Amino acid sequence: MLTRVVLFLLLVSPPLAKESVAEEVHLRHSLRPPLPLPGFTEGANRSTPFYLWQNDPLLIQGSGSSGEVTPLCIPATLTNLLARARVLSPETAGNIPLAGLSSDNQKLEGAQAILGFMKSCGIDPLSPIDPKAAAECAAHFLNAGGLTGERVHLIRRLGDRDPAPGIRYENRAPTLSDLIDAARSGDEIALTLAFMVWDGNLQRWKKSGSHMVNVTGYAHNPGENRILLHISNPTRRYRMDGSTAVFDTLQITPQERDHPEPAPYAPLRVTTVSGRLIEFEGKSTFVGGLIRVRISP
Repeated sequence: MLTRVVLFLLLVSPPLAKESVAEEVHLRHSLRPPLPLPGFTEGANRSTPFYLWQNDPLLIQGSGSSGEVTPLCIPATLTNLLARARVLSPETAGNIPLAGLSSDNQKLEGAQAILGFMKSCGIDPLSPIDPKAAAECAAHFLNAGGLTGERVHLIRRLGDRDPAPGIRYENRAPTLSDLIDAARSGDEIALTLAFMVWDGNLQRWKKSGSHMVNVTGYAHNPGENRILLHISNPTRRYRMDGSTAVFDTLQITPQERDHPEPAPYAPLRVTTVSGRLIEFEGKSTFVGGLIRVRISP
């Protein structure tokens, strides 16, 4: 009960004094964008030198976490997506409202922005966060910033749901073509990773957790059955020095045929190319869902 009272006060109270906020990011472009990956004929990199951290101490307090990790990857990733959009496409996304944004639009108090995202859409961080409700919340913020129309596209197996205004929902698993098309478009992208364990006795996959990250770039060779994605992980402590792009690199390939498809998730396996994200002993990682957000007109 005490935890819920603390969270309620965080969500409804005026912004806290600056010294009580653990994380502030400078919203800017990379001064030295990383070069395209060698060996690939096409690609793009829209990485930024900032990100929003889901494990800010203020968020740990508000989410009721007893450790150093919160369950807030979904609101952290989508709030980061909106912040990225403001910086990378200011001519169209500059009016997206974000809590904790400085008067000159140059700094963002990350915890306040994530709490504001949840408060605006009635998302309870003490309960399992519905990815479709969070995608609908992103559409709400786009609309508040003057970006109307159907701009949010969610591909994920969540059962039959009626689409909300501003969102297109497909009740299916993402495909490699979906990822390639989204990456080529220049849209903002959030990717859900599903951690699975193979049960040899039952001959099936069992879910063992999930995570959401921002996609910030890609590398691809047409005709190859794979894509490399640059991602920003909200649980990672990157160096934010204003010039270093914030990303790790993942490779996405179709699942090998030695095991059946890990239903209800896509048969797309994820491996780490650079950084440290998904290497867990005894677990395999798959693409669980895709949120694509159109910022351009």
